[in-house]
Amino acid sequence: YDLISAQVTAVCGIPAGDMSLCCIHTHAAPVSGVLDELPMGFDYLAWVGEQIGRAALEAMEKAVPGHFAFDIPDAGITHMYNRRGRDVIDGSIRAASFADEQGVVRGIICSASCHAVINSGMTVSADYLSVLNAASTDDCPILFLQNRGADVDPMRGGELDTDTAISLVGHELTDPVLACAAAHAGEARPAEEGSVTSF
Repeated sequence: YDLISAQVTAVCGIPAGDMSLCCIHTHAAPVSGVLDELPMGFDYLAWVGEQIGRAALEAMEKAVPGHFAFDIPDAGITHMYNRRGRDVIDGSIRAASFADEQGVVRGIICSASCHAVINSGMTVSADYLSVLNAASTDDCPILFLQNRGADVDPMRGGELDTDTAISLVGHELTDPVLACAAAHAGEARPAEEGSVTSF
């Protein structure tokens, strides 16, 4: 946290006390030293901090007045299980979107509990984020925040092939998030003091 937040501050000027970092993990990135007996990847972590800082700087440059909407859709992730054999499974999805004064959705934040790692081709390894990532654009970026749920993996879908299973679990997350954003779109609201957020 100290290394990455310091790098973010150096790039975009946001003090460490004004930021919060949310981490997910991937099976397809350089070693970062979190697991036992693995070296710290200081150069990689500094690069990550620089990329976050650049993204924050770009976001601040593109900030416009708008409004915020939040929802927990009725549809959630159902193709999942606790790989530790526990009963703790939260399939709910939290979705928030930011729309400008004309009602155009300019950004989405969502969260769910799942072991969100990148599929390596061996099994379905919680790669439902790939579907969400494909829906993200420069005009409307989508940010996923890892909720508690490292013990929860998506089910493979029985006899489904890997690509079909990835699509199945991916759309279980993505479709409700996009539906919430679509419901928020078109809600044009003039700026009112105290009710408008720049994002």
